[in-house]
Amino acid sequence: MFISRPVHTHKLLSFHRVVLLLAGLLCITLWMSGCRPALQSPPARPVYVLAGSNVSAGFKNNALYVFDVDATESNLSADPLRTALPFSWARYLNRAPDGTLWIGFGGDFNHNDDRVQVYRPDGTLTHTLHPCANPEAGITFAAGRVFVACSDDGFTGAVAVLDAGDFSPVATLPLAHPGAPMLLVGSGADEQYVVITAMTIGPNPERSYALAVVVDARKAEVIAQVQLGPDTDVWTVLPHAGRFYLLNAASARSPARSRPDVLILDPAHPETWEPLTLPLAAPLWGQIVAGELYAYHNPGWNTTQQANWRGLSRATLETGAGEMWQLEERFEAGGLAVWDATPCLAHWDYWQPAATHGVYCLEADGELRQRLSAPDAADVVIP
Repeated sequence: MFISRPVHTHKLLSFHRVVLLLAGLLCITLWMSGCRPALQSPPARPVYVLAGSNVSAGFKNNALYVFDVDATESNLSADPLRTALPFSWARYLNRAPDGTLWIGFGGDFNHNDDRVQVYRPDGTLTHTLHPCANPEAGITFAAGRVFVACSDDGFTGAVAVLDAGDFSPVATLPLAHPGAPMLLVGSGADEQYVVITAMTIGPNPERSYALAVVVDARKAEVIAQVQLGPDTDVWTVLPHAGRFYLLNAASARSPARSRPDVLILDPAHPETWEPLTLPLAAPLWGQIVAGELYAYHNPGWNTTQQANWRGLSRATLETGAGEMWQLEERFEAGGLAVWDATPCLAHWDYWQPAATHGVYCLEADGELRQRLSAPDAADVVIP
């Protein structure tokens, strides 16, 4: 005699609930990473754009964009891969020798942050690290290590040194300037040295002052800390041929006969440096390509003084001679990269529509035109 057994529908419903729950979690994960799954491989010719510094908008557009150059050269609105980022200040996008992308977050006006996030070249998040407070002054790579410059509380700073392989901590180097605040703002590295720059104060409260810290990358030790003098403000540090080129955004305010647009620092002898005068004053962001320095100039950066003009320049490192181009007034840029021998700027403007934000390049006819569209574009990296 056979007895029919009822189907246990509650078990089937539970199974379906699990499937729906997993599907929902997957959907949320994809939404958090930019509304679609990451690419299986990055484009052959990628351009990376960071949106992360629009404090006034509450960082609502924070994102990492991966553009395919071949798809966007003829189509400004080509759809990039977009990965959402935390609602926290992010000023620099850094690409490691292995192609991974590093971003340090500096919080907001009310909260600090200690996160450093690592992304694959296709924009997929792989690691979230917590090396030190406010890692917002740049992340550099040297001697098989990662150097994270942290502004801490703005009165002192630190450099967290990590192993580039497993990200394990190697050392934490505290930085301070006796009797004065020290706000870390920029960094650069070659295979032997790391140079970090900071804002500080000096004897004349109406003038700006900067510091440079030199770290031996192999020993993970601070070997020098030098004052750069009045009318200095350095946010970009560019290594080249064993020396470091410090772009001085405050040079327009200097009365020196030989205007110190760039301070050339030999890390083996950091107590002295030589100035280099460019076609325009106040270089803020830049890149060195084939012995030439491309720079974006902004005399209104980090000052209460009214200065509306903006410019681009290209100059040989040997002499400083070269070309310059005036941009429209108050054309703000958060970073510069060179795209096929063309200087390009990451641009956003709170007062302009988001469609006008993105990457602008100086074309052959001398006009600056938009190539890529990205709301709140703050930095750009072009491998």
